[in-house]
Amino acid sequence: MDDIDSFEKRRARNLVWSTAGTQDFEPPLLVYDGECKADLYWNSVIGAIYRHFDWTALQAFYCSFEEDRWRGVKENLFWLALEQAAYAIEVKDRPAYALLRKEYVQKALADMNLEKAALNHDDSMSYRLLLGHVQRINAELGGASNKFGNKPGQHLGERELGLLDAVEHSTNLDTAQIIQTLQTAFDKYLENRTILGFSLKHLGLWGPVWETVTEDIQHFRLPFLKRRRAAIRAMAFGVAEHSFEHTGNGHENNGLFPQNSREQENFWKYINNYFGKPLYQEQDIRQLERRLCTGNDTACRLYYTRGDYAEKLETGPFVATHNRSAEKALPVNRAAYEAHSVQYNHIINNMVSRFRNSLLVHLEQQEVRSRSGQLNVNRIWRGLLLEEKHLFNRVLPGDPGNITVDLLLDGSSSQSSRQQTIAAQAYILAESLTRCRIPVRITSFCSMSGHTIMTIYRDYDEPENNERVFRYFTAGGNRDGLGVKMLTDMMRTNPAEHRLMITLSDCEPYDMIAIMDAPNHQVPYEGEDAINATASEVRRAIAEGISVMCIFTGEERALPAARRIYDRHFVRIRNLGFMAEAVSNLLQSVIRSYDPGNA
Repeated sequence: MDDIDSFEKRRARNLVWSTAGTQDFEPPLLVYDGECKADLYWNSVIGAIYRHFDWTALQAFYCSFEEDRWRGVKENLFWLALEQAAYAIEVKDRPAYALLRKEYVQKALADMNLEKAALNHDDSMSYRLLLGHVQRINAELGGASNKFGNKPGQHLGERELGLLDAVEHSTNLDTAQIIQTLQTAFDKYLENRTILGFSLKHLGLWGPVWETVTEDIQHFRLPFLKRRRAAIRAMAFGVAEHSFEHTGNGHENNGLFPQNSREQENFWKYINNYFGKPLYQEQDIRQLERRLCTGNDTACRLYYTRGDYAEKLETGPFVATHNRSAEKALPVNRAAYEAHSVQYNHIINNMVSRFRNSLLVHLEQQEVRSRSGQLNVNRIWRGLLLEEKHLFNRVLPGDPGNITVDLLLDGSSSQSSRQQTIAAQAYILAESLTRCRIPVRITSFCSMSGHTIMTIYRDYDEPENNERVFRYFTAGGNRDGLGVKMLTDMMRTNPAEHRLMITLSDCEPYDMIAIMDAPNHQVPYEGEDAINATASEVRRAIAEGISVMCIFTGEERALPAARRIYDRHFVRIRNLGFMAEAVSNLLQSVIRSYDPGNA
């Protein structure tokens, strides 16, 4: 099938603009049928959505799906809900909308090969939900029975019916209410679940992925779709062209980054409410970006926070739905820890003992004069003639102040099922090191809407703040290489002789911002390219005298990636009971490996 020609693109825009009543905007979405012709009904709906709802708020909500493993399902439900809401408004003044909708539904039921989509496989969820949606519309409009049966939704399970109900309930709601309704349904039915066969991150798919997903859906065969993040891609209801996809190199206006002052203001409200107040002023952030957002990370932006929220939250139609995520995670993580506190306290005591007995002795030792210890025969005369009492040499272990440890937690949504375990592991490590008087800093990172967010839970001089790590929560993607680069930059001002970076990672880096591997050519930040980019940043950290190791938190399939990135300096903890031995042995090995005296 040929690419969409310019005539159909102009026609689709005119349909959107006609319904919106203005041409003073770039349509957020253009929809085409299976023959890449402008879709009359859907483009009219897009115009109605822009006309009746706050698109700035909706776009911010939509972009929050970008690094989500349920992204495809959420995007489709987003548009179906808005179609439902816009239709209810437009049909009151434009009765012809009922006819257009009926024609669209009957054509969809006749043309779309959804038999396999009706089966219980998660990679077909979007199509099963669409089927239920159009079946309900068909019954409501008095349409004829179809090959999928007369009972709408009979192929759906309880979870999918709940999601579809959220779509149907969007009628007569305003922008904020639609967002809240969808977010509530997403939190209830989609969060902390694993997609089998559909998680593009875990399958490592980035090529003609939609041709694979829609292999048995002839209506959506699109050989020209070369890249998963292309602006033109298949959705359950048609071929969609997004005007706010990231497709270039740099901080251009592409939807991942705000396009005007109003969108910028709404985005910062959103990210402040979600992750916490910014740690730096905007001019300082831009300076950091000029230094760090280079090479593989040229098109990225940065955000640093302590995870503290303003007393009064920012308000708006979207930002109110995602507030104080760290504060919501705090009681959950802490309760999970307290449920196993006896076991965890035993691990901490064991780890403290091992650190003191094995790790610290490998720090640089200091020989001092003493009244006891090993006699220094060369000083005996000083005792006889000068009555000096310090005639012995005593070896003191290295000062713990000569070593610092930075814990870097992967805070991406792929860690959501392990959130409480990772928070517990980080606390155990921090508390054990603190009791050994070893300065510790705890940070986490994730990526969202083109930004890599670094959260600092506690710094070296805050031993009383270990429990702040229970504010750890997961969201978005993980640009591991940039996370390591950001922390390496923070560690450069650290004067300690031994600087250790310990990452807690699933070693499956994934981000929506591409890598520019050559002028005017980009590759997705996932799979081999992302692993290589991360490994490069680890090597750079090591070259700067930073010891790097990993506590591997992922699945069996990612073990080769862990070896590629961290060489032999990683450990997989299958049982927390073995954490003390495994981590202390690895720390000791890392110290020896990177000690210049042993090089």
